[in-house]
Amino acid sequence: MACSSNLNIARCDRVLNPHIEVQSVFDSSSTQAYAGFLVGALAAGSVEIDDRGSTNVIWAAGLPTGFLFRNGFLVQPQDAVKVVLSSNASKVHAYPANSTNFLGVTCSRCGGLAVC
Repeated sequence: MACSSNLNIARCDRVLNPHIEVQSVFDSSSTQAYAGFLVGALAAGSVEIDDRGSTNVIWAAGLPTGFLFRNGFLVQPQDAVKVVLSSNASKVHAYPANSTNFLGVTCSRCGGLAVC
């Protein structure tokens, strides 16, 4: 189920569906919690350019953000947030992620710290 949100509404509810192979679900469905994760990621996260050239923001929250399910079964808790940016500035999609999947590297263009 695709999930996009208007910044003013900032809500993302997901229903567990065993027919979806991998699903990341926030540990709260409240608008306030989702907005907090979104603001935290956009304020303190790192920019990621993924393999498809899409721009995302990733943020290690330092606290539980949700859970990862595979084929309807709990796999592991998540402690980060990934925000997928859209070409439409008023739409974003955020989901829980695992901080151990991110690496700190040196940018080959500017020499600054980057996360991938």
